[in-house]
Amino acid sequence: DRNRGDFRIVDGDYRPRYRNRIKGERPFTIGRVDLNPYSYFEVFYDCHSKRIDRLRYSAGMEWTLTRHVTLEGYYMRQHNRISGDNVNGIGAVVQWYFR
Repeated sequence: DRNRGDFRIVDGDYRPRYRNRIKGERPFTIGRVDLNPYSYFEVFYDCHSKRIDRLRYSAGMEWTLTRHVTLEGYYMRQHNRISGDNVNGIGAVVQWYFR
């Protein structure tokens, strides 16, 4: 569980937002590769309008290839409750660590 506050200024108005994310993950190893599948659900609460204005769902997997390189692939869906717009996306991330 992660709780977060966004202090935003939108069109000159101060519009703070509270975000709560619940994430589940289960790391395991196959051979020499560490895998970490995950999914999460996040709620965005607009403190100015006093309502939940956005929902976000995501699922993905991280692959630790070496001590220094991790790959991540994910799918994300976002539902904007005020405008009714839905956004679907897929993404990939490469992370290099200097240890």
